[in-house]
Amino acid sequence: MSTQIKYAYKRHNTWVYRRTYPQHLQPLLGSSLKQSVKTADAKTAKARVAELNQTFTNIVKEADAHVSANTGKASANSTDHSVRVPVARPRYHHARLVGERLVKDLAKAYLTYESERLRPGSYKAIRFATELLISHLGTTKADRHPMSDEQVEELKAVFEDDPVTNTLFVVLRDTGARVAEIAGLRFTDCNLDEGYINITPTPWRRLKNAPSERSVPLSPEAVKVLQALINDKDPEAPVFERYARPRGMDRVSAMMMNRFRKVITDKKLSMHSLRHRMKDKLRNTGCPEAVSMAILGHGTNTVAANYGSGYAIEVMREHMERAWSQ
Repeated sequence: MSTQIKYAYKRHNTWVYRRTYPQHLQPLLGSSLKQSVKTADAKTAKARVAELNQTFTNIVKEADAHVSANTGKASANSTDHSVRVPVARPRYHHARLVGERLVKDLAKAYLTYESERLRPGSYKAIRFATELLISHLGTTKADRHPMSDEQVEELKAVFEDDPVTNTLFVVLRDTGARVAEIAGLRFTDCNLDEGYINITPTPWRRLKNAPSERSVPLSPEAVKVLQALINDKDPEAPVFERYARPRGMDRVSAMMMNRFRKVITDKKLSMHSLRHRMKDKLRNTGCPEAVSMAILGHGTNTVAANYGSGYAIEVMREHMERAWSQ
C-alpha cells in the first residue's frame, strides 16, 4: 500500500505539498500554498510537510491579522473581499502580475527568479530562449522608434566636419556596435587588409559582457575612414586618442549625442538607435538570429554556443553586405 501524507502527493517520483488557503483569504494569497518538497523519501517528505504546515499557519495568521486591522471585523465572518492588504509571501511564490508591463521587464524579473533556483546549465538554456523572445517582442513603439534611412542621411552633416567624429559615425552606422566598443579601439584591433575589426577589452575601455568580445566585418566606407586615421604609431595605441582616458567613454558618448540632437530631437532616438537599425536590417534581410547576435555581441547562452570560435568573418560579411545595400 502506498504511503499517504496529508496535504502532499507524489508526482514524477517527487513529493509535492499543496494546501488550500481559506476562501476569504484567497483574494489576497491566491488559491493555495504549493511547493515541491524535493524528495522521493516518504519519511523526509513528512518532516518537510510539517515545516510547511507551520509556514502555512503563519501566513494565514498574518493575513487574518491584516484583514482584521483593516476591516475591524474577524476575517472568518468577513464578506467584504474588496479590501486588499499587503501580505508578505514566501520567497518560493510566483508574484502575480497586475496591469500591463513590457515583455522585456517581465523577462528580466523572471530570469532573476530562475537564476536563484536553477542549476547553471538549465538557467543558460532558459535565458537563451527568453532573450530570443525579447529580441522579437521585448521592445515596442513605446520603447523606441526605428531610425529611418533619411534620418541617418541627415546625421552625416553634423559629423563629417571632423575626421574623428566622422569615422566614429560611419563605423557605428555600418557595424551596429556600441559607441564605447568603437571609441575604445586600438590600431592593432583594425585589420583593414581583411576588412574587419576585433572588439576586445583595452586599458581604457571594458566590454559589457563576454559575448561582446568579437570580430565584426567593416563596410568599404568604414575601411576608408579608418585608413585615414591609421599611421605608424604603436599598434597598442588608441585609434581615438582623445577618448582613451578615465571617463573617456562617457565623454565620447556625450559628444556624439550633442551632435545627434542638433538634427534629431525625438527623445526616443539616440546614438544607440543605430544599433537597433542594424538589428532590424539584418532581420529584414533574412539573417539567422544566431548570426545577428554574433555580429552585435549579444549572448547566445547555450552550451553549444561555447564550442568553437564563432562564425567566420565571411559568413557575417555575407549578411552584413545585404544590410548595407538596403
